[in-house]
Amino acid sequence: MSPAARGRTRRRTILIAVAIFALLLGAGAALYKNHKTEQLFKACSSVRDYAADTGGSVHIPGSGPTVAIVGDSFSTGDHLEDRSHAWVNVFAKDTQKDLTVFAEGGTGFLNEGFCGTGAFGERLKPAIDAKPSSIIIEGGLNDVRYSAQDVRAAAAELIGRVDESTSVIVIGPVDAPALSGELDVDRALMDATKAENVMYVSALDWDLSFGPDGVHLTDFGHETYAADVAKALDR
Repeated sequence: MSPAARGRTRRRTILIAVAIFALLLGAGAALYKNHKTEQLFKACSSVRDYAADTGGSVHIPGSGPTVAIVGDSFSTGDHLEDRSHAWVNVFAKDTQKDLTVFAEGGTGFLNEGFCGTGAFGERLKPAIDAKPSSIIIEGGLNDVRYSAQDVRAAAAELIGRVDESTSVIVIGPVDAPALSGELDVDRALMDATKAENVMYVSALDWDLSFGPDGVHLTDFGHETYAADVAKALDR
């Protein structure tokens, strides 16, 4: 075979290899997209099932002051075998506060969650309508992909909706092993609460026990979280 023929053969081989690689890459991307879509669908279905079971809120009766909690999966007890082991239940038992929990997994100050409709602002109105003596807004971990400026603005806007007669406490994100960006959210929430003159509780330094996903707490982690919240509010 002449050098020219060998060159043409080599070029054809390279072109075929590139074409096959492109096809495989496209197929892989399509499979990944379908997998992510399926995961999102399952997560949204789980959220809707929880909302249907609870009617949109969970009341944990107590003899103490009334508290409404707006939160994320920490407050719903997602990934626990028994949701009643969530920090809100432990906190209610330890403090005897009368809690009403308005929470949805995957949501935040900006993050709309798995179903795309559940940011904290969507649940603040029913929390206010419950007429509690105080409102705890727990979260921020699901907002790590947003800019600190946007998180700060969203938090300030949210706090501004609450009448001054109701105290507001914001509990920021924990330091989850599987995530990054919590510090930026923590600082944004700290700035927002300072500007709005409400209490901020930073949870970044809390020594908590996480499950296999490195995001959600174990039963013991929820117990510790509840104790740390109670300690912070007693200061």
